[in-house]
Amino acid sequence: MFDVYCSGHGSRVLMGMDSVRRLRNTAHGPEVEWRCSCGTTGTWQPHRGAGSAAKVH
Repeated sequence: MFDVYCSGHGSRVLMGMDSVRRLRNTAHGPEVEWRCSCGTTGTWQPHRGAGSAAKVH
């Protein structure tokens, strides 16, 4: 489980494994592409720390 800022909800939302669309390793660490139940998508980068904002697509 992880939480992200979802612009569709206007708040942080708890995500489970069913929200993961893609997981990839980059030169800067892992990135998780997610999709919220409201349809908003974004990228979570755990190496940026708990306070990092998600990049919304």
